[in-house]
Amino acid sequence: MTIARPAAERFWPHVDKEGPVHPVLGTPCWLWAGHRDKRGYGQFNVGKRKLRLAHRVAWELTNGPIPDGLFACHHCDNPPCVRPDHLFPGTNGDNINDAIRKGRYHSHWSKGMRSPNAQLTETQVASIKRRLLDGEMGIDIAADACVSKALISNINTGRLWGDVAPAPAAYVNREPEPDPACLAEQEGDDA
Repeated sequence: MTIARPAAERFWPHVDKEGPVHPVLGTPCWLWAGHRDKRGYGQFNVGKRKLRLAHRVAWELTNGPIPDGLFACHHCDNPPCVRPDHLFPGTNGDNINDAIRKGRYHSHWSKGMRSPNAQLTETQVASIKRRLLDGEMGIDIAADACVSKALISNINTGRLWGDVAPAPAAYVNREPEPDPACLAEQEGDDA
């Protein structure tokens, strides 16, 4: 997309060139001083109420259009930074690989037991899937496993733990050992 000259004249006055010096790049980030979205990325109105990400606009004003299918990625990992030499065009995969290389690929994106938010093991999920296939009610399984009905529903639809196969019928543990804290909670509810 080509950006009209008036937009370019309006853009740069919203840039603070005295941002923090990046420890690896050795140059300061140029921070977008205008509106930012909830993730911290700058937003710039390029006309007719069309908002664009400010770092993409900065790249295009300096280097020309970003090829279709590519993103403007940050070398500095600083969302409000619009300094063109802190940006590079890349695919989504390039951006993820850059994050992994820098150790900032958030573990909440990890699947299954690799996620720090995992409440179940793969063995427990396989057992839950078998019980669901055998026709047991999700609410009963949730109570036994001491997890939410929503988690059981997400397992059942494959939204979560979709890569885990159901356990063979002979190996199903009908009464998984729940977390002791959950048991104490359940006992407190009965009182």
